[in-house]
Amino acid sequence: MISPKTSARIMNLPKIFYQKPWHLLVLCIVVLTSSLTYLITADIFRTDARLKLDICLYHLHMREAKAYRHHSFRLLNQTCRTITQQVTSQPNRDKIQYTTTASETENDCRYVLPSILILTPFDNFASFFNQYFNILNSLSYPHCRLRIAIGIDKYGVPSPKLAQRQVSKISHKFRSIEVYHLDIPDDATLMLARHSDKHNETIQLNRRRRLAQVRNFLLMSALRDEKYVLWLDSDLREVPHDLIQTLLSAHVPIVVPSCMYRKAPNILDIYDRNSWRETKESKEYLNSKEPGYLMLEGYMNKSLRQYLPELKHEGKVVSLDGVGSSCLLVDANVHRRGVIFPPYLVNHHLESEGFAQIAKSLNYQLFGMPNIVVIH
Repeated sequence: MISPKTSARIMNLPKIFYQKPWHLLVLCIVVLTSSLTYLITADIFRTDARLKLDICLYHLHMREAKAYRHHSFRLLNQTCRTITQQVTSQPNRDKIQYTTTASETENDCRYVLPSILILTPFDNFASFFNQYFNILNSLSYPHCRLRIAIGIDKYGVPSPKLAQRQVSKISHKFRSIEVYHLDIPDDATLMLARHSDKHNETIQLNRRRRLAQVRNFLLMSALRDEKYVLWLDSDLREVPHDLIQTLLSAHVPIVVPSCMYRKAPNILDIYDRNSWRETKESKEYLNSKEPGYLMLEGYMNKSLRQYLPELKHEGKVVSLDGVGSSCLLVDANVHRRGVIFPPYLVNHHLESEGFAQIAKSLNYQLFGMPNIVVIH
């Protein structure tokens, strides 16, 4: 056993530790305390340093993440058009003959603006194709949010290949363009009317029944995840560039503009008389008719209704009881909930006016914008 004095001599400590060994014990305690204090302090500083380092790394990560997102949005904002054309033959079906799509990524339209499905039945594709797509090209609404679906009557186009060639020329300008070839039964009266006057009063019941079926077929085949459906006639001549934005600004589920035609170079007259509001006299007139009576506007019988262009004095957006489909914007959920174009009489109306009757029965309100004009 080594004595404290011997230990002090071995460690070459001062003489005081030889004479008073308890001083050595104090020294050991001091050294031990100092060591512990150093270790604790160092660990605190190390922890603080690590925390600061973690904070720095976090901010660096966030800065890099922000830079990455900024770079991604820059890439997103670039107009990158990837054109793909898919031609799908379906010999046993009369639905989609081919689909041409174009994807255009733009930050503002992809993440802000609602998508629109434009539906148009074509009675004579060859005659109105160029005019129709010139109108679509003139729309200022971002084309990457517009999907086009057109229904071509089997009697209205010389061959599917002609339609395919025409559509492929402009497909890259829109989100997608789909063509449906329609084969809905026709009768001899309507076939003769194609070459004469399709507005002849005697054929309106059969004509509008068939048109309602065409619209429903096109709607059921083409509608996907779009927010709105815009119905456009194929033979419109002029529409405002901001037509879609203006109709959306009404913030209503169903809205139509005034549809006029040029009676003279500087004179406009009402073309689509299916957008109207009932009056006391018109209700009395309609109530006097038999259940199977078809109410038609614009013919010899005076319905005593107020047409949309006659309501300009009431403001930008006015309430209606009937709507035409020459230019009609519909919230897609209205269609999804069962509001279609009936090929049968609903309260003496069918097709677009029958659509209005069904919508009202489901508590949807109809509106028009009399100061917004499209030319037929």
